[in-house]
Amino acid sequence: MQLLRHAKKSPAEACAEAILETLPRLNAILRPQWRRRHPADLIPLQFSALGCVSVHAGLSLSGLTEYLGLSLSATSRLVDVLVKRGYLTRETCPQDRRRAQLSVTERGAAALAAAKQVVQEELSRALAPLSAGQQQQVIEVMQVLGQALQVPPANVPSQEEKLCP
Repeated sequence: MQLLRHAKKSPAEACAEAILETLPRLNAILRPQWRRRHPADLIPLQFSALGCVSVHAGLSLSGLTEYLGLSLSATSRLVDVLVKRGYLTRETCPQDRRRAQLSVTERGAAALAAAKQVVQEELSRALAPLSAGQQQQVIEVMQVLGQALQVPPANVPSQEEKLCP
Protein backbone atom coordinates (compact mmCIF):
# COMPACT_ATOMS: atom_id res chain seq x y z
CA MET A 1 0.00 0.00 0.00
CA GLN A 2 2.87 2.35 0.70
CA LEU A 3 3.94 2.13 -2.95
CA LEU A 4 0.51 3.13 -4.22
CA ARG A 5 0.57 6.32 -2.19
CA HIS A 6 3.76 7.41 -3.95
CA ALA A 7 2.76 6.28 -7.42
CA LYS A 8 2.73 9.07 -9.97
CA LYS A 9 -0.73 10.25 -10.91
CA SER A 10 -1.87 10.67 -14.47
CA PRO A 11 -2.79 14.22 -15.52
CA ALA A 12 -6.47 13.21 -15.53
CA GLU A 13 -6.19 11.85 -11.98
CA ALA A 14 -4.44 15.04 -10.84
CA CYS A 15 -7.23 17.13 -12.45
CA ALA A 16 -9.90 15.04 -10.76
CA GLU A 17 -8.15 15.40 -7.42
CA ALA A 18 -7.86 19.19 -7.84
CA ILE A 19 -11.56 19.46 -8.65
CA LEU A 20 -12.53 17.31 -5.68
CA GLU A 21 -10.34 19.40 -3.39
CA THR A 22 -11.90 22.62 -4.69
CA LEU A 23 -15.58 21.66 -4.33
CA PRO A 24 -15.61 21.68 -0.50
CA ARG A 25 -13.92 25.09 -0.57
CA LEU A 26 -16.64 26.43 -2.85
CA ASN A 27 -19.27 25.03 -0.51
CA ALA A 28 -17.51 26.58 2.48
CA ILE A 29 -17.66 30.00 0.79
CA LEU A 30 -21.24 29.70 -0.41
CA ARG A 31 -22.94 27.92 2.50
CA PRO A 32 -22.74 30.80 5.04
CA GLN A 33 -24.01 33.28 2.46
CA TRP A 34 -26.86 30.97 1.56
CA ARG A 35 -27.86 30.65 5.21
CA ARG A 36 -27.61 34.38 5.81
CA ARG A 37 -29.33 35.62 2.65
CA HIS A 38 -31.71 32.73 1.80
CA PRO A 39 -31.84 33.64 -1.88
CA ALA A 40 -35.43 33.52 -3.09
CA ASP A 41 -36.16 31.49 0.05
CA LEU A 42 -34.62 28.43 -1.60
CA ILE A 43 -32.48 25.78 -0.02
CA PRO A 44 -29.58 24.49 -2.14
CA LEU A 45 -31.44 21.29 -3.11
CA GLN A 46 -34.41 23.32 -4.36
CA PHE A 47 -31.98 25.55 -6.27
CA SER A 48 -30.50 22.44 -7.93
CA ALA A 49 -33.93 21.09 -8.80
CA LEU A 50 -35.06 24.38 -10.34
CA GLY A 51 -31.81 24.65 -12.26
CA CYS A 52 -32.18 21.14 -13.66
CA VAL A 53 -35.81 21.62 -14.70
CA SER A 54 -35.02 25.00 -16.25
CA VAL A 55 -32.43 23.34 -18.50
CA HIS A 56 -34.59 20.27 -19.20
CA ALA A 57 -38.11 21.64 -19.71
CA GLY A 58 -40.67 18.85 -19.56
CA LEU A 59 -38.45 16.75 -17.32
CA SER A 60 -40.24 13.84 -15.67
CA LEU A 61 -40.27 13.30 -11.93
CA SER A 62 -38.14 10.17 -12.39
CA GLY A 63 -35.66 12.15 -14.47
CA LEU A 64 -35.31 14.75 -11.73
CA THR A 65 -35.00 11.94 -9.18
CA GLU A 66 -32.13 10.46 -11.16
CA TYR A 67 -30.42 13.84 -11.48
CA LEU A 68 -30.69 14.73 -7.79
CA GLY A 69 -29.84 11.24 -6.55
CA LEU A 70 -32.83 11.17 -4.22
CA SER A 71 -35.59 8.64 -3.75
CA LEU A 72 -38.73 9.12 -5.81
CA SER A 73 -40.74 9.99 -2.69
CA ALA A 74 -38.18 12.58 -1.53
CA THR A 75 -38.13 14.16 -4.99
CA SER A 76 -41.93 14.17 -5.07
CA ARG A 77 -42.04 16.01 -1.72
CA LEU A 78 -39.44 18.50 -2.99
CA VAL A 79 -41.46 19.10 -6.15
CA ASP A 80 -44.66 19.49 -4.08
CA VAL A 81 -43.03 22.35 -2.16
CA LEU A 82 -41.84 24.03 -5.37
CA VAL A 83 -45.27 23.64 -6.96
CA LYS A 84 -46.99 25.12 -3.86
CA ARG A 85 -44.66 28.11 -4.01
CA GLY A 86 -45.51 28.59 -7.66
CA TYR A 87 -41.97 27.83 -8.88
CA LEU A 88 -42.80 24.67 -10.84
CA THR A 89 -45.76 23.21 -12.64
CA ARG A 90 -46.45 19.50 -12.70
CA GLU A 91 -48.68 18.39 -15.54
CA THR A 92 -49.84 14.92 -16.43
CA CYS A 93 -48.29 13.63 -19.62
CA PRO A 94 -51.03 13.31 -22.25
CA GLN A 95 -49.46 10.16 -23.76
CA ASP A 96 -48.87 8.42 -20.43
CA ARG A 97 -51.07 9.55 -17.56
CA ARG A 98 -48.75 7.85 -15.04
CA ARG A 99 -46.00 10.36 -15.84
CA ALA A 100 -45.75 14.01 -14.93
CA GLN A 101 -43.91 16.73 -16.81
CA LEU A 102 -42.18 19.44 -14.80
CA SER A 103 -41.69 23.01 -15.97
CA VAL A 104 -40.35 26.15 -14.34
CA THR A 105 -42.88 28.97 -14.02
CA GLU A 106 -42.06 32.64 -14.52
CA ARG A 107 -42.00 32.99 -10.76
CA GLY A 108 -39.63 30.01 -10.53
CA ALA A 109 -37.37 31.48 -13.20
CA ALA A 110 -37.24 34.75 -11.25
CA ALA A 111 -36.42 32.90 -8.01
CA LEU A 112 -33.71 30.91 -9.79
CA ALA A 113 -32.24 34.10 -11.27
CA ALA A 114 -32.25 35.78 -7.84
CA ALA A 115 -30.53 32.79 -6.24
CA LYS A 116 -27.96 32.64 -9.04
CA GLN A 117 -27.27 36.34 -8.48
CA VAL A 118 -26.49 35.73 -4.80
CA VAL A 119 -24.16 32.86 -5.68
CA GLN A 120 -22.48 34.88 -8.44
CA GLU A 121 -21.96 37.87 -6.13
CA GLU A 122 -20.33 35.70 -3.49
CA LEU A 123 -18.10 33.94 -6.00
CA SER A 124 -17.15 37.34 -7.48
CA ARG A 125 -16.09 38.55 -4.03
CA ALA A 126 -14.04 35.40 -3.48
CA LEU A 127 -12.32 35.74 -6.87
CA ALA A 128 -11.74 39.52 -6.69
CA PRO A 129 -8.26 39.20 -5.10
CA LEU A 130 -7.02 37.32 -8.17
CA SER A 131 -5.20 39.33 -10.81
CA ALA A 132 -6.95 39.97 -14.12
CA GLY A 133 -4.69 37.35 -15.70
CA GLN A 134 -5.57 34.78 -13.06
CA GLN A 135 -9.27 35.52 -13.46
CA GLN A 136 -8.90 34.99 -17.22
CA GLN A 137 -7.18 31.67 -16.51
CA VAL A 138 -10.12 30.60 -14.31
CA ILE A 139 -12.53 31.48 -17.12
CA GLU A 140 -10.51 29.49 -19.65
CA VAL A 141 -10.15 26.49 -17.34
CA MET A 142 -13.88 26.50 -16.57
CA GLN A 143 -14.65 26.61 -20.30
CA VAL A 144 -12.36 23.64 -20.91
CA LEU A 145 -13.89 21.80 -17.96
CA GLY A 146 -17.40 22.55 -19.20
CA GLN A 147 -16.53 21.12 -22.62
CA ALA A 148 -14.89 18.05 -21.12
CA LEU A 149 -17.94 17.35 -18.96
CA GLN A 150 -20.45 17.64 -21.80
CA VAL A 151 -20.56 13.87 -22.05
CA PRO A 152 -23.51 13.15 -19.78
CA PRO A 153 -22.58 11.26 -16.63
CA ALA A 154 -24.86 8.49 -15.42
CA ASN A 155 -27.01 10.80 -13.29
CA VAL A 156 -28.07 13.12 -16.11
CA PRO A 157 -31.56 12.14 -17.19
CA SER A 158 -31.77 10.30 -20.50
CA GLN A 159 -34.02 11.60 -23.26
CA GLU A 160 -36.63 9.00 -22.31
CA GLU A 161 -36.61 10.17 -18.68
CA LYS A 162 -36.74 13.85 -19.58
CA LEU A 163 -39.90 14.01 -21.59
CA CYS A 164 -43.16 12.21 -21.94
CA PRO A 165 -43.14 9.62 -24.68
